[in-house]
Amino acid sequence: PSLDSAESFLFAPTVPASLKYARAEYDFKGGKAVCTWQKEGEHVRFLADVPVGVKASFRFGNTERELNEGHNELLI
Repeated sequence: PSLDSAESFLFAPTVPASLKYARAEYDFKGGKAVCTWQKEGEHVRFLADVPVGVKASFRFGNTERELNEGHNELLI
């Protein structure tokens, strides 16, 4: 994840052909943000755990959305 400010982040991964999986973590005051992606055949599964009080956004290709506090899962 890249950080926009102290209590927000943007999950905008790149998915290189040479990797099957990636994970990143960041400790906020309200808890730990965890973002992962994993290739599943022709698709990629993205998981993001967002701590309470933290604003988060997701961007991959043409897909953009705000993430909720708690667990988020997208299959693209």
